[in-house]
Amino acid sequence: MKLSSIGYILSSTFSAMKKNFFMTFVAVLTVTIALFLCAVFWLLVVNIDVNASQMEDDVEIIAYLNDEYSQFNRVTIEQAIAKLNGVASYKFVSKEEGMDTLSIRFSGVLEALEGDNP
Repeated sequence: MKLSSIGYILSSTFSAMKKNFFMTFVAVLTVTIALFLCAVFWLLVVNIDVNASQMEDDVEIIAYLNDEYSQFNRVTIEQAIAKLNGVASYKFVSKEEGMDTLSIRFSGVLEALEGDNP
């Protein structure tokens, strides 16, 4: 291909684009919308995948015990939990420790409890 033919091709291309401006605009707009939709769906897929993986890793089960349970019952329950398949770790939190954690996290809100430990 000669250099002069490249000039002819470019000049005829721009001439045709000027003559058919509406069709050129619609074609460019269609490609732009298609690329935009592809990018949006790609971002959605990536975000859903990351969130699903994070939720899968952060599975947590919380069990509350009544005050009526003795130390022996608590230890028995802990041993039963430790034997379950898929349990990586467990931790006992007393009412006092839980209240301390809540008071640190929600300092202003807990004033409505007036010292009661839920």
